[in-house]
Parts: sequence; C-alpha cells; structure tokens
Amino acid sequence: MSLFKDKGALSLDRLSVEIIGRTEEAKRLDKILEGTSQGFLPKVISVFGPPGSGKTLVTRKLCKDYEIKSEGKFKSIYVNIGGNRTVFSVANKLLAALGGEPQLSRIGVNGI
Repeated sequence: MSLFKDKGALSLDRLSVEIIGRTEEAKRLDKILEGTSQGFLPKVISVFGPPGSGKTLVTRKLCKDYEIKSEGKFKSIYVNIGGNRTVFSVANKLLAALGGEPQLSRIGVNGI
C-alpha cells in the first residue's frame, strides 16, 4: 500500500519547488549552465553526496529552469545511472536516453 494516492503529484514537472539549504551548490551549477549560452560546454558535471541530500532535486530543477530561460536552446535529459557498474553500461544507458539503440559490449565505449 502506497502512502501517496498519486506519486506523480510529487514530480518536479508538477511542483513549484523552492530549494532550501542548497543555495551555494545551486549557484555553482547555474554558473556552469550559464556558460553554455556563451559557447562553453562542460564535458561532465559530476554531482555527488550522501543519499537524500538533494542532488537530484537541485540538478533537475536548475536544468528545467535553464531550459525555460534559454528558450529551447538548452535541453536536459535526466538519466539515473545508479546501479551501473561499468563505464560501458553508463555510456549505453546515455545512448538509449538520447534515442539510440543499446549496443553489445563488443563494440566498446568508443563505438557508443
């Protein structure tokens, strides 16, 4: 039995979320995202911390806000890579999220 009637109501797409206690982290990520409008594209943005510390909330909210602010020039895709044990499996998951066909391991990371 679920505690919530509609878990979808908790989706960031349906909530007006105010992030409390992560202002500094949000500013740093916002600065990185702002650089994309000037042609700078970071290869990887790594967000880490203990479970429940607000990593997903902060990153998803800021990316969604930046999509709106950029008027469609910036697009973000949320991909949970938890549970993936290899770089290849992470790359394959990202490929699938971008609409590509998952590949067999013999193709290697560079093939993806």
